[in-house]
Formats: sequence, C-alpha cells, structure tokens
Amino acid sequence: MTIYLCVKTHSTTGLKYLCQTTNINPHKYRGSGKYWKLHLKKHGYEHNTKIIKECSSKSELKEWGLYYSNLWNVVASNDWANLKPEEGEGAASGKYNHMKLPEQRKKTSARMLALGENHFNKSPKQKAKRIGVKRPDHSKNMTGKNNPMYGKKRDKTKGNLGMKWYTDGTIAVMAIKCPEGFVSGRLPK
Repeated sequence: MTIYLCVKTHSTTGLKYLCQTTNINPHKYRGSGKYWKLHLKKHGYEHNTKIIKECSSKSELKEWGLYYSNLWNVVASNDWANLKPEEGEGAASGKYNHMKLPEQRKKTSARMLALGENHFNKSPKQKAKRIGVKRPDHSKNMTGKNNPMYGKKRDKTKGNLGMKWYTDGTIAVMAIKCPEGFVSGRLPK
C-alpha cells in the first residue's frame, strides 16, 4: 500500500494544506481538514496537488509528515490550513483533540451512562424545545414588561430546560430526574 504525502494549494487564494491519502489518484482527493474543507466550500474546489513523498508504511508517513509540518510550521502559519501536524492519523490526536485524552473520554462516557434516557438529546420533545423555532418579531415583542418573566427571580438550580445538577461525588450531570446513585448539587470547586 502506497501512502502519498501531498501539499494542496488553492488555485485562487494560495492557501496550502499538508495532507496524506491512500487514494490511487491523490489529485482527486480533496483533503479532510476542517479548515481546509471550509475554505474550499467558500472559495471553490479548484486546487493543485503536489506529491512530496510516497511512503510504504504509516510510521514512515508519520516521520515525514512531522518533518514537513515542523519545517514549514504548518499549524502556526497563516499560509497553511492545517490545524495540527500531519501524523497520518486523520482526526486530531492528543492535545489537539480533547476527546482523545483518556481522562476526558472517561468523564464524558460516565456522564452519558449516568444520564441514560434522561439525556436531553434522547427525547424528541426536549430536543425540539431546546432547538425551538424563533419568529423574527418574537424577540422584539418579548422585551421589557412584555416578557412574562420580567421581574421574576429565576431558580438558579435549574437549567434552561428545567433540568437540575446532580452529582455522585466524582462527576456532575444535568438531568430532569435524578440518576440512580446521584444527589442534587454540583461538584465542589
């Protein structure tokens, strides 16, 4: 398997993007970086591709990708669309993606497990309420004394969906009902 290390240059803006692909025709591969894809969408998909290295393994690709990333300073330079060094990983890794850090992943998983069916994305009714549809004149009509909440104190223990904070001493979650093994409140700071 051949892995191509490429530099893509946008035809009109000149923005560059260091990437890798296993596509048989690397010139057809557009690139997968978030900033690069947004740039293509905004300024058009016309770009040139220059193959700078053909690698035979992921370790070789990582070595050359990091070499060129550091040589051209692709992350810090405004001439490049890269948000992280090219390591052949695809999605951001390590410090570039908080969800790949084990402690963050553990916290998020624990939160999702604790909420179970109470998670606000699970209920279509709650999701619709959270997203809502706002009429253009709605904001103007609800200002000042026209707002039914004008002058009323808000219960700060409740979130915007009627949810409250619950904790088991290690994690804190927002839910409508108290998950099993949790008590009302947040984690101490």
